[in-house]
Amino acid sequence: MARRAAAPAGPLGDDFSFVSPVVKYVLFFFNLLFWVISVVMVAVGVYARLLKHAGEPGGRPSLLAPPRPVLPGDNLAGVPPFVPQARGKVSEIINGAIVHYRDDLDLQNLIDFGQKEVTGAGSAGSGFPSSG
Repeated sequence: MARRAAAPAGPLGDDFSFVSPVVKYVLFFFNLLFWVISVVMVAVGVYARLLKHAGEPGGRPSLLAPPRPVLPGDNLAGVPPFVPQARGKVSEIINGAIVHYRDDLDLQNLIDFGQKEVTGAGSAGSGFPSSG
């Protein structure tokens, strides 16, 4: 079997790259920096876990202690205080979109899509003719 000839170098050379070496090194530096920070954070967490279990009566350093199960209420405990704020912000955004409905074609298409595709409370049997 014959060997293929090597492809000729492009007009800009084999070592040409559209990415600046400065950008490459800056990205590498920040990648390394965040990697080191994450390793330190994991090490601090492991150390704190070992220290906590070593201080318990009859306890010995172990990472195998069973974690506390996550209960459904744990995640929802902080949600109720923010519901009125979120509802008010969503209403503000929607009202602003309705006011500027004809100003922006993309916004108009988004609102029209939402009205055609998304069905919600009151959409079925509301007495209005359906578009589909």
